[in-house]
Amino acid sequence: MAIGLRTLPEVLLTYPSLGDPVGTPYGRFAIDAVPDGPVAGRPPLVLLSHGTGSTPDVYRGLAADLAHAGFAVAALSHAGNRLGDDGLAGTAEVLTVRTRQSVEAVDLALEALGASAEPPRIGLVGHSLGAATALALAGARPHALPWETADGVARPIAVSRDERVAALVLLMPATPWFDAPGALAQVDVPTVVLTAEHDEHTPAWHGALVTAGVPHATHHVVEGAGHFAALTPFGPRAVAAGLPPALDPPGFDRAGAQRTWHPRIAAWLAEHL
Repeated sequence: MAIGLRTLPEVLLTYPSLGDPVGTPYGRFAIDAVPDGPVAGRPPLVLLSHGTGSTPDVYRGLAADLAHAGFAVAALSHAGNRLGDDGLAGTAEVLTVRTRQSVEAVDLALEALGASAEPPRIGLVGHSLGAATALALAGARPHALPWETADGVARPIAVSRDERVAALVLLMPATPWFDAPGALAQVDVPTVVLTAEHDEHTPAWHGALVTAGVPHATHHVVEGAGHFAALTPFGPRAVAAGLPPALDPPGFDRAGAQRTWHPRIAAWLAEHL
């Protein structure tokens, strides 16, 4: 089974398709896909939310693997909090905007898939701040951190909830906005958390906050991994240049780890969607 690729406004949509795949632009990179190919079957929809200041194309390996496994994957580019357009970083409004964008992206992707899409029952995959976005969409109630407000007072952040959310995959989640008692109590969908053993940006307490606060959460630690283990491996030039997202702790095999846990994520989503 091939995968198709459609470029929608702010969304890269991959899905099971028919035809002969060719090298097709996926953001700044490329994947083997059928450009604008027909949708095969009735794929469940998964929304993929990138980390702060990042881009969806650095998760192209995960998107392609999930599409090969039978899912439609809407990888969203978060305007205002992405590479080259990051004015919302470090503000209380970033989750407000991200969740609104996510609901719009789900609507757009379902429209593009048309009758081929499953009835609205979607999965969310989020990395770092993308995981916080996923939690908010599923009913979590974030509070701004003191340094994110003009008067230094933490207060609730208005976010958009999406009742279609049926499962969460949180990769190296960033979670300080959910530290208030009961902030995660309304997240009542199956949730799996993957944290990195050597995460330099979101250490263990971020994932522990989720497993303590979400009623249906399970937690797995990726041994030897760092924060960027969820990103598709970079080429040797990026590694040699010391680009932080390209680097891993000594001895960690990012590509090998992803060959193990991408199929597990797909199987888990299939079970719950």
